[in-house]
Amino acid sequence: MIRAAIFASIEYILAAIVLLKGKSYPRVVAAILFFLASYQLGELVLFATDGAPIGIQIAYFSTTLLPPLGVLLIEKVTGRKFGFPFFMAAGIFFAVMFVLFPDMIDILELTNCCVRVTSHGQIMTTLWGHYYSLTLVYSLFIMLICALRAEEKQVRKVLLWMIGAYASFFFASIIIVRMFPDRRPSFASLMCALAVVAAVIIAILSLSVKLLPVKTGGKGKK
Repeated sequence: MIRAAIFASIEYILAAIVLLKGKSYPRVVAAILFFLASYQLGELVLFATDGAPIGIQIAYFSTTLLPPLGVLLIEKVTGRKFGFPFFMAAGIFFAVMFVLFPDMIDILELTNCCVRVTSHGQIMTTLWGHYYSLTLVYSLFIMLICALRAEEKQVRKVLLWMIGAYASFFFASIIIVRMFPDRRPSFASLMCALAVVAAVIIAILSLSVKLLPVKTGGKGKK
């Protein structure tokens, strides 16, 4: 509970700072930070209410919108289109499903650090899992390709930092679950907790003129 409160506070503060002072794509980055924080808020509500459905609704609505926002940020940095509207439509669909049917997720245990869950409605939650993980993999793939092909060193540097940000929660969570299979029910909670590192990285990128280019292809992107 304390971890969720601390991480939510950090990410909400970063979102406010970026929105007010961000030099590059402040609205997109602030939205990502806001939803990262809101997932932690959802976990905090779960702890405070002993697993009330509202906690699931807040947490899973928020985390479900993060992958398409990542695609949007990549589009902003590279100045190219990678299907953001499609991913966002899918994200909104699944996010609304969690609001309408929070019982798709069942709380197994509220531990000191993470929330252990299982799922009901296997078809929908399986589709959601594929949407979430495949969108992250797709984002990593296009970032890697764009970094290798980038003509501007600054763009390449930003993309490499973003790849590191994704790896800090996605690959790290996979490795932890592989090493400790009993942590698998905590995968979503673990991944969003580790994402505080990614939050700091993208906030710094947005606030730093030197790291995150305002222009790509000679035309400003806001």
